[in-house]
Amino acid sequence: GNDGIGWKEYLQSVTGGEELIARTEAQMAIINDMLNKLPTDQTLEQQLTTNFAVLADLHNELQKHTRNYKSDMSSLLGITITFSSGDGD
Repeated sequence: GNDGIGWKEYLQSVTGGEELIARTEAQMAIINDMLNKLPTDQTLEQQLTTNFAVLADLHNELQKHTRNYKSDMSSLLGITITFSSGDGD
């Protein structure tokens, strides 16, 4: 909903949260811009051949975005991610 408290509001109350929100929103804008520039008439397999460099750059930007969640946000919230926390299950 639009009228409840969510992660953004919670982060705004934490020291350093505003900066993380700004970085996260800026990173999402970069990712969305890159996604919008990819052709929609090709499969991912085709794009790996025709747009490999663009996809590699997109992957790097997604990795930066992942850091916002896994490292920066968890640190601000006092959450510890252990080895088995990221094992995929």
